[in-house]
Amino acid sequence: MRAADHVDLDPGCVLYGAIELTPLDIAMTLGGLAIPRAAIVLATVLLINTVIIIAFFKELRISAFDPALATTMGINATFMHYLLMAMVAVTTVASFEAVGSIIVIAMLIVPAATAYLLTDRLSVMLVISVVVAILSSALGHLGALTVPRLFGFESTNTSGMMAAATGLLFGITWLLSPRYGLLSRWLHRKNRHRDTATLAGT
Repeated sequence: MRAADHVDLDPGCVLYGAIELTPLDIAMTLGGLAIPRAAIVLATVLLINTVIIIAFFKELRISAFDPALATTMGINATFMHYLLMAMVAVTTVASFEAVGSIIVIAMLIVPAATAYLLTDRLSVMLVISVVVAILSSALGHLGALTVPRLFGFESTNTSGMMAAATGLLFGITWLLSPRYGLLSRWLHRKNRHRDTATLAGT
């Protein structure tokens, strides 16, 4: 307890990260181009995750949705489970320092949830998740530079705006998704009630 009193935890760093400061932490220079340490770390994690997903896509998919079937097919479902958990853990830890916990949690959950509203195919869902994450990052960064000035502020936190942009894209998708969207389901129920009333009238 005494040691905990002397621990310096910066809520801003823990929650929001310091993505704006990552270009200042230069790890190496390649061809006159300064490469930040965070870019090297996250690019390495991205490469490893991509290789694992491509190499074990079928095994990961079957083990995640039906471990019993995976075991009967000769796939070690337990190993695949812990491999997936290790990928999530490594990605999370590698991302915390650069972007903070808010955007890490947002990017782990919201792009996948957005993609799930648009498709039931896992391979397509992965692609849509990546696209949503990229759009959220770009829109959030632009929003952090432009939106605060509309309200008289100098700027705001980039990671927080990226998380807000992710939520905005999810909200739009949740409303307008052709199959699972709130509007489409409301129209479907309305048409069903109308057809039921028509049948009852005849």
